[in-house]
Amino acid sequence: MVKSMLFTLGWASLAAMFSFSIAMVVWGRNGDGTLNF
Repeated sequence: MVKSMLFTLGWASLAAMFSFSIAMVVWGRNGDGTLNF
């Protein structure tokens, strides 16, 4: 039970980081200046 929960949590965090990095790339290419990187 705990093992499957950790497995699900690991995949959830991985998916969150993946979508976050994609969002960073998209926002960076927009160049609207809302986020200064």
